[in-house]
Amino acid sequence: MPLTSDINVVAHAAQQRCIELFAATDGNHGRAVAFMARLLGLEANIYVPRVMDEQTKGSIQHEGATVHVMHGDYDDAVQNAMIAADAPQGVLVQDTAWPGYEETPARIVEGYSTMLTELDAQLHQQGLEADAVFCPVGVGSLAHAVSRHFKSASRRKIAKVVTVEPNTAACLNASLRSGKLEKIETGDTIMSGMNCGTVSYTAWPDLQKLVDVSVTVSDLEAHKATRYSEIMGVSAGPCGACGIAALRAVHQDHRNDVDRGENKVIVLLNTEGKRAYNVPQSHF
Repeated sequence: MPLTSDINVVAHAAQQRCIELFAATDGNHGRAVAFMARLLGLEANIYVPRVMDEQTKGSIQHEGATVHVMHGDYDDAVQNAMIAADAPQGVLVQDTAWPGYEETPARIVEGYSTMLTELDAQLHQQGLEADAVFCPVGVGSLAHAVSRHFKSASRRKIAKVVTVEPNTAACLNASLRSGKLEKIETGDTIMSGMNCGTVSYTAWPDLQKLVDVSVTVSDLEAHKATRYSEIMGVSAGPCGACGIAALRAVHQDHRNDVDRGENKVIVLLNTEGKRAYNVPQSHF
């Protein structure tokens, strides 16, 4: 079926074949798949790690999907979704890639370009262009799209790309430090939507070349940034506000010039609205 097909035509064809969608998620991706399944009139099965918060699970269920809670981490959820999708009419819609499963994640990365084009348009309306973009990282698909977009040779100004991860689930940071794709064990974090242990296979080569600065932040730093967002009237959960925490960390690190100089335009990508979470305690 052509990529330009009308959504109603797609829905009818999928329903005729009794297509069932499968995906693993730490949050946003699963909800998006569930939303599209509802829009297309299809069943959706979303596999999630044991640490996913109840509000996020509820948001996915509200879209009509069946949520399967795994005993393990995000990578375990991906493995179970892949196995379950092997059913006769099953279709795996995953935003992380591995050898042999690359086309669908690539389409998802392409889809993020809509948001980035709109971001550029809003800046241009104000006569601005981004100097640096701070992007939260889970498996790295959004960061992949951000890096390719803001490092494109066709741009009038090339922006610096700063990635942000929980310090308990920093798979990209670990890979950048070692120079090769690393799988890590992750710990609990209030930034649950970013609690991933492996960077997407197809995202890694570009991220390795294009990311300027990789920052990790603690739960306490993310919590303080979330509270600051609320004070400033911005709806953000810990994943959405972590860019503020990263900007603070970068500002204190004199080894880089991401935010140095006057009139710099810094873009912080907010990927999560306000939600409940366990408030971390300070050790001081």
